[in-house]
Amino acid sequence: MSGQLRVLTLVEGLVGGALLLDPTPILARIGDGTSVPGAAGTARILGARQLLQATLLVCSGATRSGLRLAAAVDAAHAASMAGLAWRRPQDRILALTSAGLAAGFCCWELSASAARVKPAI
Repeated sequence: MSGQLRVLTLVEGLVGGALLLDPTPILARIGDGTSVPGAAGTARILGARQLLQATLLVCSGATRSGLRLAAAVDAAHAASMAGLAWRRPQDRILALTSAGLAAGFCCWELSASAARVKPAI
């Protein structure tokens, strides 16, 4: 696994682990996210998903198809958070922060998948 992929999976795993274990300090820094009902539970679910995704990437050897699937999952997450931000102004800061993070992971995964050379047949 290349250095870029190691960093990608490490960062995504750390973010996921932090959200899963105790999202309160992170939410408190994002526009008083602690006052949004259900935010901590939702953040824990998101953290579990990110940690699982990073683990699967490591275990699969971060294949091109695995990276593209991870990018699709993160793109769907970013789109859903953008929709939430539009529909619920009171949750906009949290939703856009989550969307930005997911979009960043998506771009990173797509970049890493493009860097993987497809074997010649």
